[in-house]
Amino acid sequence: LEASKTLIQLADLSSAIDENPVLPLDERIEILAQAVMYGRASKQSSRTEEQIRDDELSDIESKLECARVQKFIYRELNATVSKPEDKEIPLKRLDSDLFAPSPLYNQFIKKYGLAESGLALFNLCGISDEIIVKRFWELIIDQEGLTNSERAISLRIKDLAAKYYLGSNTLFTVLL
Repeated sequence: LEASKTLIQLADLSSAIDENPVLPLDERIEILAQAVMYGRASKQSSRTEEQIRDDELSDIESKLECARVQKFIYRELNATVSKPEDKEIPLKRLDSDLFAPSPLYNQFIKKYGLAESGLALFNLCGISDEIIVKRFWELIIDQEGLTNSERAISLRIKDLAAKYYLGSNTLFTVLL
């Protein structure tokens, strides 16, 4: 478990925005995946130590999943923001540090209207706020409608609904 803790410290190293990242986001994700692997492989001698390991492993896995959503946000922001000068600083920020869910939502998803990333983050956190989920689905439909036929929109919505099923807040129950 000590190896996992060391890897977590490495993944958490911060970078200044105006310099190259200490570790790019992809490497941080890889390091977190290794930390999970080492955590799972560690043997504990007592039930108490095993419970502590399981709790710490759960925290590491959550951090890894959040980093994966952060990478998804990075990709969506890069693809949807058209002006290079508008996306340069946020992309550098996303690549320079690991963020918790709240800053990811407030500083990136909400600010740049990243609907798919919002659904991914809500899925990760188990959030099913009907009003916000409905807003994200409407935004996705509007964005798809500008560039695709009705059939393409339908397929895209079906794909996203399957991916981000949020109980009673799926597309079909929220929009109807």
